[in-house]
Amino acid sequence: MFTYPRTVAGAGASLEFVPSNLTLKKDEQTKISLKLNPSGGEIVGVDIFLRYDPQKIKVIDVVNLGSFPLQPAEKIDSAVGEVKTAFSNDYGSYVTSEVTFAEIIVQAIAETERTEIIFDFTNGKTTDTNVVSRDGNDVLASAALLSLKISRSSGNTNGNPNKPEISKPPKKEKNTQTSASESSKLSSGENQEKKGKTGLPDRILGVEDEPTPVSQTKL
Repeated sequence: MFTYPRTVAGAGASLEFVPSNLTLKKDEQTKISLKLNPSGGEIVGVDIFLRYDPQKIKVIDVVNLGSFPLQPAEKIDSAVGEVKTAFSNDYGSYVTSEVTFAEIIVQAIAETERTEIIFDFTNGKTTDTNVVSRDGNDVLASAALLSLKISRSSGNTNGNPNKPEISKPPKKEKNTQTSASESSKLSSGENQEKKGKTGLPDRILGVEDEPTPVSQTKL
C-alpha cells in the first residue's frame, strides 16, 4: 500500500547545494553537491525535483554517492529544465546525520549575470521535493537554491574548457606545438533516464511510467 507522506509541524530537515554560489565560464562543466541535514530525524529517503533555465544550464547527470544505496529513478528533461529523481535506504536503515548524498553534473551553455538551480519545494506540499522519515512523514522544512554566474569563455575552442590553452608560436617557425589529446567528455543527452532494479514500484511521482518516489511508500 502506498500513500503520500504527511508534513510534520516543527520538522526541521533541510537540503542545500554545495557550493551555494558559483561562477562558471561558458561551456565549462562542474560537479555540485547535494547535502541533507536531517536535524535529528531518521530519514529513509529523499525525493529530488530540480528546476533550472535550460537556455543557460544543462544538467548532464545525477550521481548517487551512496548514503542512500537505492536510486529507483532518474529523469532529466533538458527541454524544459527539470530533474526528477529519488533516493532511498534499504528497509530498516536510516540516515541520521548530515550527509552529502549526491552530485549533479552541470554545464554552462550561455553567458548570464545570474541564473539559478532550485529545489521545487513548497512547505507543506508532499508532491514535490521532500525528505521522508521512518514513519512516512515529510520532514523537509527548507531547501536552499544555487546561484550561478556564467561568464565569457576563455577562448579555448577544443571542446574542453578546463584544459589550459597553448600559446601560438612565432610566425617565423613552421612547426607548431599541438595540444594534448582531449580528455573524454561526460556523457550527456536529452531526456536521460535510468532505472535501478530495486524491486520498488514502477512509477515516480508526477511522471508517467516512472518508479514511485520513496515518499509514497508507507513504512
